[in-house]
Amino acid sequence: MGDKEAAFRTSLNAVQEYLALQQQLGELMRTGFMQLSSARYAMGAERVSLLQVPATMTATTRLLQLDDELEVIRVASFSKLPQNKNSAAAPSSSKSSETAMNDSEGDIIAQLGAKYGCDFEREGTIHEESLPVGDPLEWFGALVSPNLRQSQHNFAEVLQLVVALANVQKKLRDGIMLFEQK
Repeated sequence: MGDKEAAFRTSLNAVQEYLALQQQLGELMRTGFMQLSSARYAMGAERVSLLQVPATMTATTRLLQLDDELEVIRVASFSKLPQNKNSAAAPSSSKSSETAMNDSEGDIIAQLGAKYGCDFEREGTIHEESLPVGDPLEWFGALVSPNLRQSQHNFAEVLQLVVALANVQKKLRDGIMLFEQK
């Protein structure tokens, strides 16, 4: 009975952590959007709009699975990513998303790729032409509003929190499976 209680306690701790992270996520999202709207008001709607986003935009962060956990990596050169034996590519596009999600039960990255139709690349397949160039704030001019900078910072923290939520959710699922097995 002690193992079952420990698994239950672990699951409850994961739920508590998950709820706290969700609350932080909501606060950061609300603050980020308010900062973004303040920047748009201060700089003008035409200076902070989708028209300033380049058509050849590339990601400045990557999601990697390291040691059974997800991690966000923001680097200037994706060719220098850490070696990762657990990184997974997305399932083949010939499968339906439901089949792909069932085939990759324990692989969160493959599940996300199947659900949203994204191709998550292995670290060795990143090409030089897909490297990010500069700070995305430069798209909106040389002198951007401090609110826009703060909004960028808030959304970067949101990305970290979303990954932390995914890791806690995995911990919770593992705890529930452990509880049901005993």
